[in-house]
Amino acid sequence: KEEITNTDANKEIIDQNKKQDDLREQFNTFIIENAISMGNNICADCNTPEPRWASINIGIFVCIECSGIHRSLGVHISQVRSLDLDRWNSETIEFMKSTGNKRANEIWEWQIPQGFTKPNPNDSRQTKEDWIKKKYAEKLFANPEIISKENAQLKSDPKKKVNPNKEGYLTKCGFNVKSWKRRWFVLRATQKYIELLYYRNKGDPAPAGIVDLRKCVIRPSPQTKANSFELITPTRTYICVADSPPETTAWVTKLRDIIEIFTSSKEALPEI
Repeated sequence: KEEITNTDANKEIIDQNKKQDDLREQFNTFIIENAISMGNNICADCNTPEPRWASINIGIFVCIECSGIHRSLGVHISQVRSLDLDRWNSETIEFMKSTGNKRANEIWEWQIPQGFTKPNPNDSRQTKEDWIKKKYAEKLFANPEIISKENAQLKSDPKKKVNPNKEGYLTKCGFNVKSWKRRWFVLRATQKYIELLYYRNKGDPAPAGIVDLRKCVIRPSPQTKANSFELITPTRTYICVADSPPETTAWVTKLRDIIEIFTSSKEALPEI
């Protein structure tokens, strides 16, 4: 039976968890202190008070309903994270602190044509969805100078593909025997499939198991072990533990992003 008993490693994990907690507390303090001045006290898209979700590539804070609409746009347009459930790295936090709803909307709501009205909290989901799609996917209200620069960057490499690869050690809970085994995991994704293979040892010729990610939900599972997350498939739930908070964030973010890309824009993945 394999156990995680390395005292130094456990101490490092505790220290990293404390740093992550301190980082989250500092970020939440910043949000509270600057909410009104930065416009982050209300949803960037419908003005619902106290939003607890964010689009980390746009730099905005949104309510839970608008966050679901953002997810439906695909990660090539909006990458959604929870302020309460997800781990955040320092680079993302700094970007959010430097952007915020007020500054972002100066770009994305630069000029609203006659006949269009921003939704309010009580409007239907369909009304909000129509607005968000026009705002971010169609860029109907955006500052054309900034958007033209973005389009120029895209046109310079129109066939650019997303790198779907990630591999590394994770500790996995056994299915029949509830013991923890350290395994080598490899993420593979193409336009036809996305799967996570795990090997008993790095370099083994064949995997010990394969997780089909096409209908998989990824979520943190801190109540199980520090740095743990769950892979929930239609037939089984896998619990995995990374070596550190940054690795947990890296795995959860990568897996979620690849699943969203597979669902919304497969052409960004390799053909084979």
